[in-house]
Amino acid sequence: MSKQNLTQIVGVWLVMVISALVITQAQDSIPLQADDPITVTIGESPAWLSYDGTAGDSISITTLTAVTDTAPDTTIEILYPDGQRLDYNDDTILPDGNLKSDAQLLKLELPVDGTYQIRIDSFNGVSEGEVDVLLTSPTVSLDVLETDTLTIVRGDIPAGDSLRYEIDLSADTTVSVTVRDVSGTLDPVLSIYDGDTLLSFNDDHSSDDLTLDVLDAQVNNITLAEDTTLTIDVRDYLGRSGTVELIINTVNDD
Repeated sequence: MSKQNLTQIVGVWLVMVISALVITQAQDSIPLQADDPITVTIGESPAWLSYDGTAGDSISITTLTAVTDTAPDTTIEILYPDGQRLDYNDDTILPDGNLKSDAQLLKLELPVDGTYQIRIDSFNGVSEGEVDVLLTSPTVSLDVLETDTLTIVRGDIPAGDSLRYEIDLSADTTVSVTVRDVSGTLDPVLSIYDGDTLLSFNDDHSSDDLTLDVLDAQVNNITLAEDTTLTIDVRDYLGRSGTVELIINTVNDD
C-alpha cells in the first residue's frame, strides 16, 4: 500500500470518527433558541448546544461570564451539520481594540440548512464556571433620512450585538458622527471603519452639546483622502439592547 493511499484512508477514518463524535454530542446537546439566553457549566468537559439553522441565516453567539478573577476564559466553536468546523473564537475584540476573555461570533452567515453544533469551553480546557450563552439572529430595520449633507439613521441594537450602517463618501469629505441614545437605557459605543481599519472610536462624548446625554458618543472631523465606504458600528457598552439615532454630517472641501 502506498504512503498516499494510507494517508487518504487515515483521513477518511478521521472524518468518520469526528462525525460519529458529533452525532453522539448532538444527542446530548441543549437546543439553543434565538434571543433566549441559557446558562451552562464548563469545566472537566465542554458544554454542547445545538441550533437548527437555515442557509443564509445570519447569527451572532456571545458568552458572558461573571466578572471575577476565577471566571473561565471562554471559547466558542460552531460545527457544520456534518461535523466540520465552521468558525471559532476565543476573545471578543472590543471597539477600542482591546480584548475581553468572553467569546463572540458576530454576524456569522450559515451556509447550509441543518442542525449546527456549538461547543462552549474554556481556553485551556481546565478552568470551570457558569457561562451565559446568547444567540441572536439580527435583522435590524433602519429608518433613514438623507439630505445633501445630513444623514439621520434610527434603528435598534440587538442584545449582545451592534447596529452597522455603511455610507459612501467621496475624497476630500469631512464627516462627523453623533450617536444619541433614544431609549434612555444605553451607553452607546461608536466605531468608524474604513474596510478593516479603525479610523476613530468614542465611548462618551466630551462636547458642550447640551442636547446630548453624557453617555452619548460623538466623533468629529474625519477628513477622507480618497473615495471610500465607511462602516459605522454602534453597540452598547454592556451589550444591552435598545434604540439609537445616528446623525452623520458631511462637508465636501472641494
